Amino acid sequence: MKAVLSHLGFRIDSEEDLHKALPIIRANIHRYAEPFNLILGYAELPPEVAAVDGWHCIAEGIISDGHQVTQEGYAYGGDVCVYGTVDSLRGGPVGSSFDRYQYPSQLPISVRARMTAVTQLVMHQIGYDMAPFNIEHFWDPETDRLSLLEINSRLSKSHAPLFRLVDGQYHHRVMLDLGLGRAPAFEQGRGRYKLAAKFMRRHYADARVTRVPTAAEIAAVEQAVPGTRIQIEVSAGERLSGLRDQDSYSYELATLFIGADSEAELTARYRECLERLPLTLAPVAE
Repeated sequence: MKAVLSHLGFRIDSEEDLHKALPIIRANIHRYAEPFNLILGYAELPPEVAAVDGWHCIAEGIISDGHQVTQEGYAYGGDVCVYGTVDSLRGGPVGSSFDRYQYPSQLPISVRARMTAVTQLVMHQIGYDMAPFNIEHFWDPETDRLSLLEINSRLSKSHAPLFRLVDGQYHHRVMLDLGLGRAPAFEQGRGRYKLAAKFMRRHYADARVTRVPTAAEIAAVEQAVPGTRIQIEVSAGERLSGLRDQDSYSYELATLFIGADSEAELTARYRECLERLPLTLAPVAE
């Protein structure tokens, strides 16, 4: 299966919701179906899998209660190691859009240890070895239930700057070590900050971008707010509904990687960046 940033993913609560979503999926699925089928053409697939190609979608049960996290890890010589757990914090009108990824996770140590045990059990069971991965879990604090959402056979590039800020190195080091056939050496806690986050500034309605920061203005904010790196994802004059690869309920305007020594400092730095960044929108006629 292949998915990208929840693109063409919809929450379906009724038959009406399904009939609204299907035409949008059918009009856009070719962007994923065609390259996916090209890759499948090089694979030897069992008959029960070969019959379901890239022109199909899956319907998933919703795991909406609790906290979502991603564990970054690798398998080497039969050993499964988790070297980082990242909180995935959501928001928006339907609570499905990511607001930020924050590292290290603020969940109780005992809960993270249980997740690691599940991760190791699952990766051993499927025979995964000599490669990095990330695996997503939910923890419901009311029931203490753990749920496994998905496994990705790669590291997350979104998390790389967070590891750099907290641990002093990008976790691409893990991938490179494995590619060279050696055990990864990833040391934690050697970075400048105690925690870091990738913030995604979003807008939840269509609009036109009237002003974006210049390179000099971005550099000035990065200098004024330590441990910050800013990426603007839109251009002046652009209409948000024309952006590609957005989730189904929001538009991503900017990405901000920020390091800090407390959660309060982290959110304060994010607010300061938004106040300093001249990024403006204008409403558009329906």
